[in-house]
Parts: sequence; structure tokens; C-alpha cells
Amino acid sequence: MSIYDELIQEGMERGRAEGIEKGRAEGIEKIILNAFDYGIALDLIGAITGENLEKIEAVLKKNGRK
Repeated sequence: MSIYDELIQEGMERGRAEGIEKGRAEGIEKIILNAFDYGIALDLIGAITGENLEKIEAVLKKNGRK
């Protein structure tokens, strides 16, 4: 495998990993918003998502929920 091919492969792997992380973050954000809209307490949302209260409040504020 040439250096060019190795660089392409590395770039593809990095892009895939970043895409997975972005999708995960978007999914957690959606869960936070849906749970909040259904009246679930913030501490329970934290327990479900594994996110801290500051992160949950930031997501809510960013999306006009608080």
C-alpha cells in the first residue's frame, strides 16, 4: 500500500469516527429534548443519558426550551 493509499485510508477512518460521534451526540440531544417535552425531571434525564446537568441545561437553552 502506498503512502497516498495509507493517508486516504486514515482520513476515511477518521471521518467515520467523527461521523459516529456526531450522530451519537445528536441522538442524545434528541433524547434530552423529547424527555424534557414529556415532563421528565432533569436529574432523571441525566441518569438516562449519562450527561451532567450543565450539559442538559445547555441543550435545552440552545433549543429554546429554557
